[in-house]
Formats: sequence, C-alpha cells, structure tokens
Amino acid sequence: MMKRISIIILLCALCSLPLMVDAGSTLEANQRTTAIGVATIAPENSSGSGPSEALISPQISSYQSNPAVSGDHVVWEDFRNGVWMNNPDIYQYTLSQKQETAVSTDPSFQEYPAVDGDRIVWEDQRTGQFGDIRLYDLKTGTESVVCSNEFDQTNPAISGDIVVWQDSRNGNWDIYGYDLATGGGFSVCTADGDQQYPAISGNTIVWQDNRNGNWDIYGFDIATKTEFPICIAGKDQQYPAISGNTVVWQDNRNGNWDIYGYDLATKTEFQVTKDPADQILPAVDSNRIVWEDHRDTLSGIYLYDLTNGTESRISSSGTAQHNPAIAGNNVVSELERSGGVGRAINLITLQNSGSGSVASSVTPIPSIVQTPTPTITVGTSPFVTGVTPSASDFVQGRQYVIGAAGSSIFSDQTSTVSGITTESASNSGSTRFTGISTFSRSYPNWGR
Repeated sequence: MMKRISIIILLCALCSLPLMVDAGSTLEANQRTTAIGVATIAPENSSGSGPSEALISPQISSYQSNPAVSGDHVVWEDFRNGVWMNNPDIYQYTLSQKQETAVSTDPSFQEYPAVDGDRIVWEDQRTGQFGDIRLYDLKTGTESVVCSNEFDQTNPAISGDIVVWQDSRNGNWDIYGYDLATGGGFSVCTADGDQQYPAISGNTIVWQDNRNGNWDIYGFDIATKTEFPICIAGKDQQYPAISGNTVVWQDNRNGNWDIYGYDLATKTEFQVTKDPADQILPAVDSNRIVWEDHRDTLSGIYLYDLTNGTESRISSSGTAQHNPAIAGNNVVSELERSGGVGRAINLITLQNSGSGSVASSVTPIPSIVQTPTPTITVGTSPFVTGVTPSASDFVQGRQYVIGAAGSSIFSDQTSTVSGITTESASNSGSTRFTGISTFSRSYPNWGR
C-alpha cells in the first residue's frame, strides 16, 4: 500500500451498556466507546448487496492505519506501543475467530503491511535507517527476511509466492520482486524516473511510473517477462490496484481525481466515476471496485459492481472513512474517531441476498473487557433523538441497531406507528424502533 499515514481507533465494549443508535451512524457509538454489534443494511439496488459495519481494531488510545484484507485475515499498522508518527507495529485480526494477534512489535518501525492467504509482508526498519521487507507465515508462526538490501525497500505487495516492492538501491525508486518458492530475487522495472506503489495479482505486476514526466500506469507479465504500458494519458495516474484482469487507479485527467480501470483481457480502458468531487485510493477484487469518495459532507467508501454497472455508498454517513481494501465480501477502511482524535479499522461486510431485501443479521465485535454479549435488537428508524415519526421518515431496506432488548435502558412502553413497533428509551427520551419498514424512499438517503 502507499506510504501515507492514517490513524485509527478502536472498537471496544468497555461496559454492557449496548445503546447503538443507527447502523448508518457509528458516530454515537464511538462517542460512547461501547460498540457491541451492527445490523446488516440491505440497500435498494439491483445487486441486493447489503453492507454491515463493525470496528475491529481494539485499542481506544492508539492509532491504526493502512489496512489490508485477504480471506480470513485483516492486517494494519498500529501505534499502540509508541506515539503518533513513531514505532508503528503490525497487527492482524482473524475474522472467523474474532481474534487479534500481534505480528511484529519490534521497537523500530514496521509499516505498510500487505496480506495474501496466510502470508503477511511489511516494511521493517529494525536493522537500521532504511526499510527491509519481512514476511510472517500465520500457518507456521515463523518470520523471515525477504529483502535486506542496504538501501530502502518499502510498500510491499504479495500474491501467491511472489512478493514485490519499491526499491531505492539504484538511486531512484524501482520495482523488485522475490519468488518464495524458488528463493530467487528479480528486478521488475529499473527504467528512468521513479516506479512506485506496486500491486500484484497472479502473474501480473502493476505500478505507477513517471518516466514520461508525469505519473502513468505500467504492467509486467512474470510468465513472459515483458513490460507494457497500461495508461499513459495526460496528467497523473496513481495508486494502481489489480485483481485478475482488472486494473484500477486514480486519475486527474479531467481536473479532479476520478477512478479509471483497464481490462487486460480485452485491452480496453473504462471510466468508473464521473462525479466532480475527488474519488481516490481505489481497490479491486474480482468484479467489485471500492474507493474513498469525497462527494458527500463526510468522505465515505463507495463500491462499483462491474457485473451490473451499479454504484453505491457502502459506508455509513455518520463518520468519515478512508483508504479501503477489499477481498470477497469484506471491505476494510480507516474510520475517523469522534472528535477527530485518530482513526479506527472498520469492517464493512457485503451481503448478497440477491433481492435487495433487509437481512437481519448482527456482527458481534470483540471487547477488551470480557463482558457478556447482550442481545441486539434491529430496527428501522433514522432518528437519534425523540421525534414523532411518519411514513415519509423511513427508508426502505434500512436497519438500525437499538440496543439490548429487555435491558434497563429501555422502558416497557411500546406503541405502533404505521405498523412499526417502537420502544422509548427511558434514560434519554429518544425513540427506537423494531420491525421492518415497508415504506419507500430512494436508496442514496439510507446513510443520512
């Protein structure tokens, strides 16, 4: 991933008080620091994918950034053992076990992790001023050195047995690689200018390249050992990502940052976004492209589905989110903490119901303090404070977490509004809702 610093906070149930108001608004949950679960949100779109969200980086006093995801594993760089801008470490979270482990906590810098399957790679500065590339195998529990050249190696990426990175051994940034199966290193590109931020999928490596005076996107076929241009349009093309035959990048040829893509099989370029605001830092997996989008008041994560040509915001609107990565149905991003104090690693899980209907699932979040996990009730109201709802206030296909059913935070008062059961929170005067709304409203409003 690119060399950029992002911060993150936590997710943590410090007590059993489970009030989370709106799955589309994690802001209130962050203010309480009592996140215990999230509801699935099923948007009204043709793909029928409904995202749910959960924070997975469990240190409220630290910063986490640069997440990556592959299969069952999420990795990130973490400042819990140092201070901001000093001594980041590498941590990982196993989704199926809901368990976090430290990958590398040496007192020096470990940063810019990448993951593929059970292998994690990162830049590591424990041997001196410049970075090396190290690898940790989750299956064997062993750490090894991939490259320890005396100059700087950074921004690694991995696919299968191949690790690639940018390398300053020749006086500028070039792309190098290493085959874990054969134990042999190789150069990918040592052209004039700088080559940076490599990404890899199978036998194809891509990177940004300024040999022509601006940033372009180039590729390299490992099997044929041939290099080829992907996009050499005017202005800058940066931060490429690749999955199979699909390459994506951010592109400012139109005066703002848009997302573009290229199909290696058909050798055709396509434009993903056209909004006049900036769309940056794309990631891709199979037919899904995600990116950081600045068209709304708070930056969020958007998704484009290549199979049906649909675009939607998949992150909640209550907080700003940045720098996404995607693998399968899992999207990870950096979520800004309430009050602007750091960021947390956020997990968005995409659901494929195929019908666009509401799916009432809840994703539990791990806690530092071991407290009983309360029952989460899912409801359908956009309200945070006490109001009198009407049919026009509801959004079809939207769900909201309202807290632990039967807990003391709710009174026993219930009523029905247009077929929707409500409960009143006795300690705050706000109104919570249970049941499923059948009212119509356009999908883009779900995250208000």
